[in-house]
Amino acid sequence: DATALAERVAGTWIAANGPRPGTVLAVSDQSAYYAGGTWSMLPYTLRSDVALAYVREKKPRYLVLDRALIDERPYIAQWLASGVPDARAQLVFTAGNPHAPDVAVYRWYGSARPLSRAGPFALSGSIR
Repeated sequence: DATALAERVAGTWIAANGPRPGTVLAVSDQSAYYAGGTWSMLPYTLRSDVALAYVREKKPRYLVLDRALIDERPYIAQWLASGVPDARAQLVFTAGNPHAPDVAVYRWYGSARPLSRAGPFALSGSIR
């Protein structure tokens, strides 16, 4: 299934490229499993600001946003299109179409993120 593959790609990238995974906040537990991290579920809410308050409270190491799950978490569509609206979130990986990724991984920094503005690593093409 496309969701499982997208989450596996995200989790594998985290395991290979990031600091130790810690908490991975996502709808599905698959990315945390492949990253070797601890899974915490993104909240169900219709409001982006409520979801963001939850993320701030949880202080994850990573957020994984999967386009296939936007029906379950409506704010994911907004965050995939415009980015996570917090300076502590840094886009570090995308897979799929660069303008409309199938999956996006954000590194979450507890306070301010580093000044480096290096772009995300990306895989082009579709996840199948």
